[in-house]
Amino acid sequence: MFLTPLELAGLPDPDLWVIAEPLRYLSVAGELIEVPKGFITDLASIPHFVDWIPFLDRTGPSRRPGALHDWLYAGMRSKGKAWADSLLREALLSEGMSTASAQTYYLAVHWFGGPSYASDGRRHPYAEHPGNLESNDFLTEADWLAWKNSIPGIVALK
Repeated sequence: MFLTPLELAGLPDPDLWVIAEPLRYLSVAGELIEVPKGFITDLASIPHFVDWIPFLDRTGPSRRPGALHDWLYAGMRSKGKAWADSLLREALLSEGMSTASAQTYYLAVHWFGGPSYASDGRRHPYAEHPGNLESNDFLTEADWLAWKNSIPGIVALK
């Protein structure tokens, strides 16, 4: 379940948002996950050609789970894509989405999210370690440095 509201700031690109305050999620397994302030997300990565399908509304219950899933793909890669995709389904259900709709989102990222996951992996060659996000993954370098400095054992170099 989400422990905090989703607080976003807009960017010039209408499909991108920045996390204005940390977004916290507690999984059913008891793991606390925090999407850090300043992280840039596209929320639910829904292609515009399916905007007509009501339950795929980017402004609906998929917003917080979409931001969480983007973070899992980019910043928490050590548990793998399958875990990230399953956590998306869990988070969608926690937001009140129907089982059928949450399963549709899950299958979409499970079947078609590979290129996105792989591109994040290529951008972050040491992806098993969460300290390899780059400053351009955050709104400001200060946000990136704050995130880097919050990880034990990582020294943030400019």
